[in-house]
Amino acid sequence: MAVTISNWDTKIFSQDVIKAFSEAGRIPDNSYMLTNTNESIVVYGNLASVTPANTADGATDLADAGNTETSTTVEADAPLKVWAYIPMSAISTHGSANVVANYAEHLGQQLRMAYEKRLANLLCTTSPTSVTFDDELTDSTLGTSVAQALKNVASTFDTNFTPIDGRYCLLRPNEFTSLYNVAGVRSSDFISGVDNGKAFQSMNFMGMTVVSYTGDFKTDKSADTNYSSKYRVNLSNVYGVAWHKSALACNWYQAPVVTSDEIPEKDCVLVKARLVMGTGLTRGAGYRIVINGDA
Repeated sequence: MAVTISNWDTKIFSQDVIKAFSEAGRIPDNSYMLTNTNESIVVYGNLASVTPANTADGATDLADAGNTETSTTVEADAPLKVWAYIPMSAISTHGSANVVANYAEHLGQQLRMAYEKRLANLLCTTSPTSVTFDDELTDSTLGTSVAQALKNVASTFDTNFTPIDGRYCLLRPNEFTSLYNVAGVRSSDFISGVDNGKAFQSMNFMGMTVVSYTGDFKTDKSADTNYSSKYRVNLSNVYGVAWHKSALACNWYQAPVVTSDEIPEKDCVLVKARLVMGTGLTRGAGYRIVINGDA
């Protein structure tokens, strides 16, 4: 009797991978506009920045932001993919269901990691606003410098009339931890009646949800051919990025799916998980803010 992964196990595997994909996220799903359509080209309205009223009574017409649009083509020719070769001997010894359980979480996490790196990198492209901070301070003073940078981020949002709800920020773990170690940051969070509940993972700071995130920060990905050209960006001096949820849109041309194929000549089963997606930037400077070191 042939040793393989049954169709039923593959279905279970798919559910477990998708569950792991959802749970492994560092970038909240509600921090961007997500659509799910099988159209290969998705058009996002390019929203103009809000301008202040300039008449005495405050009544004025805002410029029509619907005249310009940006389109994004789903990278159907280069979907996000992760895979695992499972030896037949492992399936024979442990059973396909047990083997599936061991691989599902890992594949889901890896797929999510690839997905989120593209979202974070895209936010840092196309001329975002930037703020800087002193990145050469010791741990005892670095947190204060990071806090000041985030204050400047909040001020930039306010200057551009960015809505208070829906502000997010990704920050490298070292800078995030230093920020959390500032006594005033910790105490003000609890005084406001909001218990973060996820110390060293996420916190609320001046109306922003700040998340500890590594991604590609502090690396140069401008020539990395593992990415489509739109996600290639030099992040060697970037420690974080902040944005409003209206600045980023993502379309799932094909939601995460899992397939398995037996490869007899390799005496293994190839299990693949993939996501076909496309992205677009719908807001520019003032709605996307990169946090740079001053070196």
